[in-house]
Amino acid sequence: MAYTIPSVEPVSARAGDTWTWERTLSDFPASTWTLTYTFFSTLGKITIVADADGDDYSVDVAPATTAAYTTGRYDWVAHVTDGTDQHQVLSGVMDVLPDLSAVTTYDGRTHNRVMLDAINSILEGRATASQLDIVRVTHNSRSLERDLPQLIKLRQQYAAAVKAEDDAQRIARGEGSSRFVQVRFTG
Repeated sequence: MAYTIPSVEPVSARAGDTWTWERTLSDFPASTWTLTYTFFSTLGKITIVADADGDDYSVDVAPATTAAYTTGRYDWVAHVTDGTDQHQVLSGVMDVLPDLSAVTTYDGRTHNRVMLDAINSILEGRATASQLDIVRVTHNSRSLERDLPQLIKLRQQYAAAVKAEDDAQRIARGEGSSRFVQVRFTG
């Protein structure tokens, strides 16, 4: 099966992988304009200049280059310039995922899932010192593990956040949200 190059910017890309996409901007053909992407974050700044492919743009960033990118969430903008004029033409958000081939340990859970797991462990009486610490530090409380009503309230909040994350992942995979109930009427 041949790889289909995406025609839009990715919402996430893994450091250490080749990043490839194409873009058509009919008002700003690549034969006349240059397209530059700038990714901004507290983690740093990444600049990618697209190549011209006829009147379309092609982005191809080598794995050796992306391996140096810091993992995290980046806002990005894309500008075109013809040497005289410049216009912002696109913007978005992208998550740079870690290069899993370069790590020895990895916990891919979100903050919400880590907190939910820790709170569940506390409620079940099997929490590790690390789990107790993360809940205490996050909620600025020395004795939170003894405050059952507060723990239950926090559990509900984190459970809802984890459910929303899971729904977003299901939607991204094209599976639909768990919020939808399918009903069949017979008659």
